[in-house]
Amino acid sequence: MSRLSFFIACMILFGSAQMPSTTDWRGLAPLKSTRMDVERTLGPPGKNMENQLLIYYFPDMVVTFNFSSNPKCRQKLPYTSWDVTSDTVTAIDVNLRHSRSVEDTGVDLTKFKKTPGDYDVIGHYYYWNSDGDFGIEVNNNHVKGYLYRFGIKHKNLRCEPVSQR
Repeated sequence: MSRLSFFIACMILFGSAQMPSTTDWRGLAPLKSTRMDVERTLGPPGKNMENQLLIYYFPDMVVTFNFSSNPKCRQKLPYTSWDVTSDTVTAIDVNLRHSRSVEDTGVDLTKFKKTPGDYDVIGHYYYWNSDGDFGIEVNNNHVKGYLYRFGIKHKNLRCEPVSQR
């Protein structure tokens, strides 16, 4: 019995340090999933903010699902929105409660495009895959989270923000 417990503990430890899927989070992905899919998979959210966000709190992470729709780009909004129906997932942010060193995750960041993170945080960067639909948030060489977005191949669905004066 103790060998089985040790094996399970090792699987959890090694499984948690691996690179997550670059296409979806627990089978949920922007453009492909809906609010109903999210709630069917995860249950009711910990927080529901004005139909724009669903937030789920887990022991090891906080996951936010965004719904920024603007069918046919009819609304002129000050932020980026998407030409999709209101219940379509447009972004998923997975924020780790306990960051891990990049080395411990086994992620090869040289395969990603490095972009600056928050300008006021030293050592904060985002690393994006070639399509731009999966990103890794890194701060001081520690993975802080994972980002799932629409990629370059879906740029035709982007509604550009309108500057407000």
